[in-house]
Amino acid sequence: MSSEKIYPTHNTLTFTGRKLTPFFAKLINDMMYERTGLDGAYLYDVSGANTIFTIYPESFEFGDDSKELETHITNYKKIYEHIVSLHPESLVY
Repeated sequence: MSSEKIYPTHNTLTFTGRKLTPFFAKLINDMMYERTGLDGAYLYDVSGANTIFTIYPESFEFGDDSKELETHITNYKKIYEHIVSLHPESLVY
């Protein structure tokens, strides 16, 4: 029997940014986890014209308070902006 982890999708955090290299997209997700400690599945998709960042929190209770969702998505975007401003080579043109 395989061990599968099922993540709730009702309080998924997601945003779209300019297209980045996979290395920097992963760095942003790693920094987000370090800053917030939010357990879950951290994904990024760099296959399209933009980079899509998504977190599927492990806790079913996460985000029941809309302020909590807003705070985490704001942190996610700030980390993205910080990395892009420090590393312009992260952008794919």
